[in-house]
Amino acid sequence: MLTPEPSNIWQLYYVGEWGGTGSGTKQFRFPTDASFGPAGELLIVDCSNSCIKIMDRQGSYLGMIGGLGSGAGQLRYPTGIGTVALTNVVEVVSNGFTNVVTEVEFNVLVADYGNNRVVEYTQGTGGWEFVRAVSNIVNYPADGLAKKLNEIWGPYDVIVIGSNVYITEVGRSSSSDYINARRLKGANGCNRFIMLAYSNLWYKDDWNIPQDAQTNDVGGFTGNVYRGIRGLIDFEGFLLFACAHSSQNQYLITDGNGFIVGKFGTAVIGGAVAPSAVEGQFAYPYNLARYKSLVFCADSGNNRVQMWKANALPVFDYPKTNWFAVRELQVLSFTVHAKDDDGDTITYTGALTPAGDGKNWGVNSDYMKFSMIPKRGDAGTDFALVLTASDGFGSARMNVTIHVNPVNPNHPKLVAGKPGLYEDWVFDPADDGDLIALKFKGTINHWDGSVLEISGAPTLAVSAKRAKTLKGTGYDTLYGEIDSTNEYALNAVAQLDEVRSQEALTSVKVRGSLGRVVLPRNVALGSVSVYGGCVGGADAMTIKKISVVRGKLKNPVTKAVRTHGGDVSGQYYPGGHGQVRAFGVDAKGASIASVACAGGNISNAWIRGLGHIMKVALKLGKDENKVPMGGSLVRSMVRAGVQLETSAPQAAGDVGSVKAADSIVKSSIVAAADPGVNGFEGTDADPTEAYFGSIKKIAYGAEGRVVDSLIVSREAMKNLGALKRDTNTVVIINGKVK
Repeated sequence: MLTPEPSNIWQLYYVGEWGGTGSGTKQFRFPTDASFGPAGELLIVDCSNSCIKIMDRQGSYLGMIGGLGSGAGQLRYPTGIGTVALTNVVEVVSNGFTNVVTEVEFNVLVADYGNNRVVEYTQGTGGWEFVRAVSNIVNYPADGLAKKLNEIWGPYDVIVIGSNVYITEVGRSSSSDYINARRLKGANGCNRFIMLAYSNLWYKDDWNIPQDAQTNDVGGFTGNVYRGIRGLIDFEGFLLFACAHSSQNQYLITDGNGFIVGKFGTAVIGGAVAPSAVEGQFAYPYNLARYKSLVFCADSGNNRVQMWKANALPVFDYPKTNWFAVRELQVLSFTVHAKDDDGDTITYTGALTPAGDGKNWGVNSDYMKFSMIPKRGDAGTDFALVLTASDGFGSARMNVTIHVNPVNPNHPKLVAGKPGLYEDWVFDPADDGDLIALKFKGTINHWDGSVLEISGAPTLAVSAKRAKTLKGTGYDTLYGEIDSTNEYALNAVAQLDEVRSQEALTSVKVRGSLGRVVLPRNVALGSVSVYGGCVGGADAMTIKKISVVRGKLKNPVTKAVRTHGGDVSGQYYPGGHGQVRAFGVDAKGASIASVACAGGNISNAWIRGLGHIMKVALKLGKDENKVPMGGSLVRSMVRAGVQLETSAPQAAGDVGSVKAADSIVKSSIVAAADPGVNGFEGTDADPTEAYFGSIKKIAYGAEGRVVDSLIVSREAMKNLGALKRDTNTVVIINGKVK
C-alpha cells in the first residue's frame, strides 16, 4: 500500500543541476528516464539525441551508449532503461588448483522506441557493448500473427524482475491492431504490456485489459484498456507504472502476471486535465523512481514531484486456524499476533458476535490474548470473531468462527463441591480437555480464562490439571496432569494473564505462568510463588516475596518430561517490560523484601520501590538434560527510592543485595539518588545530581561478571574493589565515577 509521505518528514530542496539544450557531452534534448550503473554512475536516457549519457553524480561526462541509427548497438529516440545484475559461478584453474569464483555481470536494457525494439548492453572491459536486440517476439501465439502482435511497436519502458522482462508498448493507435483473445482487447489508443523470458527473450504473456487476479475487469478505464502508459519500475516483485491518459491519470500496481492489486493517487479530471495542488492528485503522471520504501512520482501536469511511502500491511500468523470448537463452560484462550515486515507498531482489536467476553492484551506490537468461556445454554451457537491488526496505514482482518458444543450432562455432579474447576483448552490441537483449578475461599468477581478477579480470599492457588476421559461417555473427569501446547504462547504469553483483588493477598501460588498480580496501591501483597512457569510482575503497596522456580512438566500423551520457567520477564507482561512495583513502604521503610528466581533469569524487568529493596537473588537450575540454566540479570533495572507515578527520587531507599549465580548484563542497580539534569554522570560532570541510598552487596557467579551496566550508590559496597566489570560498566559512588 502506498500513502503520501508527510512533507514535514521529508523535503526536497534544490542542490544543483547540469546540462542544457543541445547535443554536447553535457547537454540533453528531451531526457526521459534515468538509472544507476554498477558503480553508482547515472545512466540518462537522452531521447532526441538517441543515446544514453553516462555521468557521475557531480555531472561530469563519462561516456555514452548508442548513437542515432538502426544498427547493432545504435538507438533511435530511446525512452526507457532497465538494469539487471547477473551472478555467474565459474571455476578458475590456477597453478593446478581449481577455485570457484562468483562473477557479477551488469547489463542494461533500453526501450529503443524509434526502432521498435528493446536493446541489451553489457559493461565490458572496453566500455558498454551490444549484446542483443528483440523486435520480433519468438513463440508468439498464432492467433496474433495476422495483426503483427508478434512485433514490438513503440516500446516506452523496460524492466527486469527475476527471470522476466516487462515491456510497455505504446506505439499502436488503431483498434484493429488488437484481437479479442486471451487478455487483449481492441480499442483506439490502447497500450500493451509484453512479458518475455529474460534468458532467450521469447514470449511468455501480453495483456492490455485491466483485471484483478480473478480475471474480473477493473472499472475506471475508458474502453476498459490501458492508455497512456509511461514509467515502469519494480517494487519487490510488483509492477508500478503510470497511466498518463486524460481518462486515467494515476499510478497502478500489478503483480508479476499483470493483475491489478492496487493503485495510488487520484486523477484530476474536469473535461480536460487541470492542474491541482491537492495532495495525492495527479495530472499526466509520467515517470517514477524508488528509494528504499519511498516512491518519487513525476506529476507532470502539476509541475511537481510527489513522494509516496510504501507500506507493508500486517499479516496474521496466529491463530493458526480460523475455526475453534469449544464446550459450554470451557475456557477458550489463544494468542493473536500479526507480522509487519517494515516494523510498524500494530494495534489489535477484536469484535465478537453475539457479544462475549474477550481480553485485548496487546501493547506495543506484542500480541493480543483472546479468551472467553461460553455459558450454559450457548450450545449450538457459532460465535463470529473479527480480528483486526492495524499499523496506522492499513490493516489486516481475520474472521474466526467459534462453535459451542454441549457440556457433559453430568457436569453438575462432577463439579459438585469443586466450584473452582474450569476446563481450559489453550489452542490445544489434541483437544484433551486440560483443566485450570482455582482453590480459594471467596468470590469470583470476574473470570474469562485470562483475567481472574477475586474478593474475600487472602490466599489463592492456581494449578493446571489433566482431565482424563470418563469411560464410555467421551467426556472428561476432573483430575490429571497438563502440558501446554500453545506453540506461540508457550514461553511468550502467560497462561493466566492477570490476578486482581481489591483486598490484601497473603499468598498466591501458581503452577504454570502468571502475567501479573494487581492490588490497589494502598494494599499489601504477601508472597507470589510460581512453579514450572514464569511471572511478569506485580503491583501493590508493598511486596513481601516473589519466588519463581523452574519446574518439571510432563506431557500426558508422550510421557516426555521437560523443565520450564523460572523467569521474571517482560515477555509475560503487557508492554514488553516486566514491572515489579511497590508504591509504599512498611514500618521499616522497605517496599520489596525479596525477588528470587531459580533456574531462570530476570530479563527485561523493572524492579522498583518507593523505599528499600532488600534482596534480589538468582540461582542456577537445570533443564531435563541436566544442563545448567538461568542465574543472570539481563536488560533489567533494580531501583530503590523512587516515586513510581512521577519517577521523582526519594531521600531514602537502599538496595540490600543483588546476587546473580551467573552474570549481570546491560542492567541498572540504583539506590535512592537524583540523576540531575543530564542523567547519572557523576557530580563532577553534573552538580545537580544527589545521592541518598546505598547498595550493600553485588555478587555474581565464579564465571560471571558485570557487563555494560550502571551501578549507583552513596556508599561503596564491600566488594567494590573485587568487582569484575567491563569498560562499558559505569560505577558511581557518592557522585564519583569509580
